Amino acid sequence: MKHEIFIDGRPLFHTVFYSFGTILRNVIPLMAEEYKIVLLSDIIDDSEENRDVLNKVSDVINLGSRISGIEGTLAKYFTWEHQIVETYGPDFFWEIGSYLIDSFHKTISVVTLHDLFPLYDGSRKNFIRRIGFKFFVKRTIRNADAIVTPSKFTADELIRNIGIPKKYLIIPNGIPAPIELVNKPNVILPKEYTLYIGRLGFVKGTDILLDVYDRYSPQYKLVLSGKCVDNEIQQKLEALHQQGKVLYLGFTKDDEKEFLIRNAKYMIYPSRYDGFGIPPLEAAIRKVGVIMSNIPVLIETTQKRGVYFDISKGSDALWNVMQLVEGNTDAFNISDMYEIASGYSWEDYYLKMNELLMNLLEERQEG
Repeated sequence: MKHEIFIDGRPLFHTVFYSFGTILRNVIPLMAEEYKIVLLSDIIDDSEENRDVLNKVSDVINLGSRISGIEGTLAKYFTWEHQIVETYGPDFFWEIGSYLIDSFHKTISVVTLHDLFPLYDGSRKNFIRRIGFKFFVKRTIRNADAIVTPSKFTADELIRNIGIPKKYLIIPNGIPAPIELVNKPNVILPKEYTLYIGRLGFVKGTDILLDVYDRYSPQYKLVLSGKCVDNEIQQKLEALHQQGKVLYLGFTKDDEKEFLIRNAKYMIYPSRYDGFGIPPLEAAIRKVGVIMSNIPVLIETTQKRGVYFDISKGSDALWNVMQLVEGNTDAFNISDMYEIASGYSWEDYYLKMNELLMNLLEERQEG
């Protein structure tokens, strides 16, 4: 008989949680072989990218109205979610990328904490938001039976800033493998270009990248893909776009992103903060070189084998490294990076998650 697990499915249906949705889209089909899966959400989106996942679950329990804002989520969605889990009493509940406001009487709970971004000095979150975040993370680690983080960096930050969970496990994300279906974005791309993929904002170092293209004359034009979340960067982006120095595509679909990565001369990822940092490894598994910032989590996930620039020195440091690697593909350690990226798989993610769940169940039965 399969164990039953309820999962907060909102990341599948809300674009703001897209990276968490990627985890669920890859892990749920694997989990469905051994678990009866029920998704909880405020809304349901049965678009094509979610169809395979929805076909693998036993049921979806739907609140029926879209919840927006942290106040609505705390006051309405989490209360409803907790009542549903308590009513049905599944073996497990998995909350991914959010809080657990209360413990369960029967159900074993696991929460994935991707990062502690609001506590990061450069997050630009106000004092009230920081205090609120810290309060709810403390509450979460008190209520959850186990915490999962994608990196040692996030685990260390959690322990340093919040406290030690009852049980925690580091489970690195899988890296999406190259896909067969590739569509070129419906724009005229430069014949040769460097690439940035991800959210465009201060925390991702987009300002540093744009400053390079504003002040210097790189060999290749810059193509950027992702949602811009910073008004100042949006203005600078538009100005450089009009000058022909960069090409901004906005959000691109997975098959278009595949085309962009495969055909780039190399990728640049100047992030100031990440909980894991998937884009450099996405490039590496496609044997495309990457320049990235030297923040601890990227050095951890790439095992010190990548090409880094000193982010504390800003655009000058990035420009110096760009000059060193342009025209010199050997500088990228492509074979080493490919081997590292290939070691991250969704199968391993699922196996570690399954082992954690079974260990928690055994401990409860023995206790």
